[in-house]
This record gives sequence, structure tokens and C-alpha cells, in this order.
Amino acid sequence: MQLVLRSRDGDHDVDVDVRNPGATVGDLLSAVLGAHAPGIVYLDDRRISAACPVGEAGLYDGGMLRHQPGGNGAGAARGGD
Repeated sequence: MQLVLRSRDGDHDVDVDVRNPGATVGDLLSAVLGAHAPGIVYLDDRRISAACPVGEAGLYDGGMLRHQPGGNGAGAARGGD
């Protein structure tokens, strides 16, 4: 799956191939952003906690993860806060 991670440093194209079923969105963010990974990101208008497992986050090919909500703002929280 290919994603775009929009951060303060610009856009990062990310190829995601999850081999660990316990991997979280935070693991993905840390792999790309290192120590500056946020605890919350937004996919479309949905807020996703870094603690959310990748398989439950609703990520999709071509999706864009952002530090700030896009479109109409933050939606319902996913993955617990």
C-alpha cells in the first residue's frame, strides 16, 4: 500500500508492507519521522491514534495522513486515545 504522510517537513511518500500484525500507526510514523512522530494523525476527516493497530486504522492505497485535520476537520476518534 502506498501512502503520503504530510508533515511539517513536507510530504513523504511511504510504501507500507506490514509484516508484524501488532504494528501500530505509531510504529509507521516513527519509521518515517523518527522522534518527531505525533501521537495523533488524520486520514481524511478521521482522527487516528498512534496506538491504533495498522490493520484497524482504515488506511488505504493513496491515502494521505496529516498532522492537522483536512477537509471538514477531525471526525470520530479511532483506536482509542
